[in-house]
Amino acid sequence: MAEEQDPGDQRAESRYICIHGHFYQPPRENPWLDAVEVQDDAHPYHDWNERVCAEAYAPNDSARILDAKGKIIDIVSNYEKISFDFGPTLLAWMEEHAPEVYAAVLRADRDSKRRFSGHGSAIAQCYSHMIMPLAPESDRRMQVIWGCRDFRHRFGRAPEGMWLPETAVDLTTLDFMAEQGIRYTILAPHQAARVRPMDEDVWCEVAQGSLDTSIPYRCMLPSGRTIDIFFFNRRIADAIAFGDLLKSGRRLAERLSRCLSSCTGPAPLLHVATDGETFGHHHRFGEMALAYCLREIDDQGTGTLTIYGEYLDRHPSSWEAEVREGTSWSCSHGIERWRSDCGCQTGGDPHYRQAWRAPLRAAIEGLRAEAGSCLDEALPRLVKDPRGACEDYVEVLLDRTPQTVQQFLSSHAWHPLAPDEEVALLRLMEMHRHAMLMGTSCGWFFYDISGIETVQVLKNAARVMHLLREAGAEDPEPAFLATLARAESNFRECGNGAAVYERFVRPALVDLPRAALNSAVRSLFPALAVDGAWYHFAVGYEALERVSSGVGTLATGRISLRSGLTHAEGTCMVAAFFGADQRIAAGAGPPSTPHPGELSEVLHRGDAETVVRLIEEAYPFRVSRWEDLCRDERRRIFRHLLDPSLQAFHRANESTVDRHAVLLRELLKGRVRLSPSHEAWLATVLGDRLAQMLLADHIDVARLAPVAAHLRRLPETADPAPLNRAFSTALSRMCAAFARHPGNRELMDDIHLIFTALDALGLSPDLRECQNIIFALGRSHLAPKRERAAQGDAEAQAWMDGMGRIASRLGIRIG
Repeated sequence: MAEEQDPGDQRAESRYICIHGHFYQPPRENPWLDAVEVQDDAHPYHDWNERVCAEAYAPNDSARILDAKGKIIDIVSNYEKISFDFGPTLLAWMEEHAPEVYAAVLRADRDSKRRFSGHGSAIAQCYSHMIMPLAPESDRRMQVIWGCRDFRHRFGRAPEGMWLPETAVDLTTLDFMAEQGIRYTILAPHQAARVRPMDEDVWCEVAQGSLDTSIPYRCMLPSGRTIDIFFFNRRIADAIAFGDLLKSGRRLAERLSRCLSSCTGPAPLLHVATDGETFGHHHRFGEMALAYCLREIDDQGTGTLTIYGEYLDRHPSSWEAEVREGTSWSCSHGIERWRSDCGCQTGGDPHYRQAWRAPLRAAIEGLRAEAGSCLDEALPRLVKDPRGACEDYVEVLLDRTPQTVQQFLSSHAWHPLAPDEEVALLRLMEMHRHAMLMGTSCGWFFYDISGIETVQVLKNAARVMHLLREAGAEDPEPAFLATLARAESNFRECGNGAAVYERFVRPALVDLPRAALNSAVRSLFPALAVDGAWYHFAVGYEALERVSSGVGTLATGRISLRSGLTHAEGTCMVAAFFGADQRIAAGAGPPSTPHPGELSEVLHRGDAETVVRLIEEAYPFRVSRWEDLCRDERRRIFRHLLDPSLQAFHRANESTVDRHAVLLRELLKGRVRLSPSHEAWLATVLGDRLAQMLLADHIDVARLAPVAAHLRRLPETADPAPLNRAFSTALSRMCAAFARHPGNRELMDDIHLIFTALDALGLSPDLRECQNIIFALGRSHLAPKRERAAQGDAEAQAWMDGMGRIASRLGIRIG
């Protein structure tokens, strides 16, 4: 006889909760380098992708659940219990720059299938987040196809659902999605126009707040296909994103459960959708509130956690809906936010205007039309099926190896391509790619045309114009800039869109001559001037000569380059000068450019001004300022130049501490007071010494505590930032070593000693990685060790005691 089920359990099993996270960052790559350059406003991170990854994407894979005393009792992946989508261009960045987080996202999707009846948590996203109703029909189709193929490549399965950028919707796009096998999408409730039961003829108009969001709806499409739509609960979604629900996981769970209990129908679904960055980046510790909420829902049984694909299988749509085309979730005026001064904006003064959006839209659409005409004319001469070639180019983006590129070329070209034809075809494919990237929604979303998101789409547009010129088309830039000039910035110093372009976009252009100039400056420094890769360029130094005198160093020679993106190649004659006064000058020209014969003689005469003048006169391409170099290249050279001084600083600090040991002891006993400048200098010296000890290949842990104790007694304090980073790095390394060798008691003791030094200073290093390692180690080793200790094994008991102390220091409750 079957066990009798509690009525409350039956009720929970027929009521469902789903939380959807839309994880996305705009493409940030320099279009000529295919890499994200340093973004200073993301400090201390290299760029905003890295920062948001650290604050949201990584924490949601290892979200802490705390007990009433604030101790960690579990570390979980939120991705396994929610529905989510990740932008394809963001995943491409993560695969290279945050591989552990990337792997965790894919793993969570695989693991979620066990929970959700074979359905994975992840859904697809249109490829580059353009506003689909505003895009040409060919781009809308391509965005869907590339998004689906990117998803299959990464997650190893076909996507069931697809996220529309900004949920901006039109029937044609929905039809393209259904054509690719997409079953459903997610929209805001105001995007429903009218609904009806599928077995009835009478439509009900949807007034504000009247839509039942607890059921899915079937949408009939022009082709006869259908797609299901989930309209999320906007009130709770807004409270999560913009209110205070994430201050408490219990409060969030109670709000969801309370709302679910008021839902009617046989199997109501309470579901919300919000930006994934809400959980950790926009709201600090938001990922912890989400984790606690999901655990609470599971434990209390007030509803069953589900995802959309699983719910649809169990409860197919019985209602039909018509959508309001040209609407979105983030603009109350439809999709005007991406083409007019509608009043919607984020992050700026409420008095700022966005009249710049219309000319920006006009400039981008005009350029897109020119690129489309060029592609329509040029591609049929090179490939058998232009649309098929454009669709398949995503495979090159997913795996840009020589084998993949050759497979693409051979499968689409009419005949084996000559080198110049190969370059021409790849340039056209890159033009097609950037013509879509320049439509990325973020370019219009924020408050001013000078913002980094708008500058990014302008860089993509500049890349399109560059490729159009290389394809032999008439230069579109003058007309483009004339239109941009009508886009007034809110900031007087930025002027208008054309001025923003000249100030922020043109300097980012890196063609073969500019790549040669960057490489020429590198050639001044032997440690940096090595054959190999510079971004995607293959670089070779030929006949390089380097001479020095009292006024500086001169390098001359040839540099060969080959683009990894378009296979365009060339050789430049180059000369570069680095003066004793640390200024630079470099020139590049075609292979026929002769080097000024008197350069070396003038250098040895000590005439730096003439060296610079000769370079400027002899070469058609020149740089004369550090800011003319690519941002990360500048950083690399500066670090190379400053590293010897930094190492000398470290050695001097070591020497100072050793030489004045007796004086320091007297000072630390409080018997002598020095001037604030002396005491601040001593704090810097001791802080630097401690940081270097922590970062050494072998940490002499026994010496840490005395140095830390000395530092604590000083009236002045050392800069905590480098010490926090050093302690975090040292502890992570030691915990990782302990996890590899859990029987090594010395490692356990060393970790205790590092914590003893840390306790003396009252610092707050980031211990997240240590917590992850030790929690996982406890989960795998604690039970057998406890069993052996219970049987009288003294060594196991000692291990348990030591592990308990480490866990306690990390805020972890074990047992």
